[in-house]
Amino acid sequence: MAPPAVTNAVLAERFDNLEKLINELKGAIEKMDKRLSEVEQIEFSCKGISEFRNEVDRKKMEDFKANLSEVDKRVKKLEEGFIDLIQTNKILRWLTGVFTALLVAIVIAIATGEIQVMIR
Repeated sequence: MAPPAVTNAVLAERFDNLEKLINELKGAIEKMDKRLSEVEQIEFSCKGISEFRNEVDRKKMEDFKANLSEVDKRVKKLEEGFIDLIQTNKILRWLTGVFTALLVAIVIAIATGEIQVMIR
């Protein structure tokens, strides 16, 4: 069997179809290139904003750390003060116990008649 005959008209039609296809591909590539350029411009403009926000957040974090260390120092001072207050509280409880025991002993002595109270 012999291959089909190819004439100049068939070749011209095929070249026209190929040229249309190439033009469509060029248009699609140009659209993608334009879209990519827009995306890059948007990304570039957002980069400055995000870097600024990152810097602001970094500054806030440093301030927070500084405040946190200051609060830590204050808490340690308060702990030391509470330790002193706890010791003072123990001593006052002991003195209150001694005073209460003495007062109860005096009341019992008055009640039994061992001590007489004179009122003028």
